[in-house]
Amino acid sequence: MTVKRKSTAEPTAGGTPTDLANAAVALAVSAPWLEPQRRRLAEAWRGTRFPHALLLRGPAGVGKAALAEWVARLVLCDERQQAPCGACSSCQLLAAGNHPDFLRAGLEEDARQVKIEAVRALALALTMKSYRQGYKVAVVAPADRMSPGAANALLKTLEEPAANTVLILVADQADRLPATVASRCQQLRVPRPDPATALHWLETRESRTDWELCLDLAYGSPLRAVSIAATGGATLARDMGELLEALAGQGRDLISEAERWVKAGAAERVRWVEFWAARAVREAQVGEGSHSLDMRVLHSTTQRRHIQSLFAVHDSAREASGWLQRGSVNAQLLVEGLLLDLVRAVRSRPAEGKNS
Repeated sequence: MTVKRKSTAEPTAGGTPTDLANAAVALAVSAPWLEPQRRRLAEAWRGTRFPHALLLRGPAGVGKAALAEWVARLVLCDERQQAPCGACSSCQLLAAGNHPDFLRAGLEEDARQVKIEAVRALALALTMKSYRQGYKVAVVAPADRMSPGAANALLKTLEEPAANTVLILVADQADRLPATVASRCQQLRVPRPDPATALHWLETRESRTDWELCLDLAYGSPLRAVSIAATGGATLARDMGELLEALAGQGRDLISEAERWVKAGAAERVRWVEFWAARAVREAQVGEGSHSLDMRVLHSTTQRRHIQSLFAVHDSAREASGWLQRGSVNAQLLVEGLLLDLVRAVRSRPAEGKNS
């Protein structure tokens, strides 16, 4: 029985699964925020204290899947003390995408869950003897999107691991994993880098004027920022600014607008709205405090309602963002509801603040 070999890399560009896997390893080596995790894992491997099951957890877009690819090369390398050396026959097989002892299970095309059949095949393969008389490594990503049956199918492997096997789980939302699965893994958290580190890394990749915006829209996750930039970060800001102007005036067909969001990538637009609402709340509160006493009396009720409507948009956007990340949601209805809140907020502005 074979396991589908599909790259688990968090891709920054197109290519074959092998190309993506090699790019992921290069990313894991070059990303400065992953260096502490690499050092810790390498020390554990060389000191023979390596876990049979490892859970890499943390927010999306920080390189967990890339780190998983690197860990596989660390464990499968023929030169343990220099692993991953990149030159041995095992490393060369991995680079060519042909290593017989490296297995992956992930989302099939258009699937929302990792299927039980894929996990069963992987679990069975781990019980078999290594082709190269060494270790066998398997990666499940995204593990937090395994079906309940798939998670149960993995339990026996976790409870009774075969000798010389390493199972690596990758999860953006580890709390969605069954406790029986998560508790049997050694967990390693991969946090977001600090903004300065992330921004410097992005700027070394490509010179752009909108990296800071893209990083903000990505919640500080560098790889997500790369993806947003590739789909037009500056264009998104311009597009959303035009939408706000339209909603304040004659408006737009919200159903059609929601359809456009869903087709173009709703997550970035929802995140932009969340950011915009937070900034607008701050500006509205400062503006309210800058009026004379008489003007504060005249504007307090209207301004207060406006601020409340902005908070409603912010909360709706944050909730929508969470649902979109989880999947299994009607994105069209979610976006339509957010757009309705956005219309109320834009049109609730006091008259003298509409052009400010």
